[in-house]
Amino acid sequence: MSYKSRGVARKARASSLFVSHSSRDHRLAWEIVRKLENIGIRCWFAPRDLRGGTDYRTEIVEAIDSCDALLVIFSERCNESPWVYREVAVADDAGKTIIALRIEDAQPKRGLRLCLANLQQVDAFRARDDAIREVLRALHPQAERRGARRNDDRGMRRARLRRLGSAETAA
Repeated sequence: MSYKSRGVARKARASSLFVSHSSRDHRLAWEIVRKLENIGIRCWFAPRDLRGGTDYRTEIVEAIDSCDALLVIFSERCNESPWVYREVAVADDAGKTIIALRIEDAQPKRGLRLCLANLQQVDAFRARDDAIREVLRALHPQAERRGARRNDDRGMRRARLRRLGSAETAA
């Protein structure tokens, strides 16, 4: 099972995000994958990462099992895609984090409605860069909390230094 990025073969287990999308949204999905990879999120993207001559169903399941989360690039066309439904169902069964990134103002229907119920949806059709940051926060909530704690620690150190400086000035 390989993951290819910039011509380098890697194991799929190194991937952080499995990207599920309707093939009719391929161009926009590819743009989102590039943005995510440019900020350091490894993506498994079937049009690029499926190898010819292999059992693609097994590869897809292995990739989902190996990734930290599944990103559904959601549009009205996803409601008609049996593959998006299957990928979301496999990710849900595997206990993966599922992130719905809506690229248009559409709602899940039928089976996808059940699979995506009670999940926060990130709207990318309004502000795509903000939506990419939301995906990053959903993938790495611990890192965000550590960053917030680090910023709080810095703020407390600065306040302590200001107090010390004020005390020295008063003395």
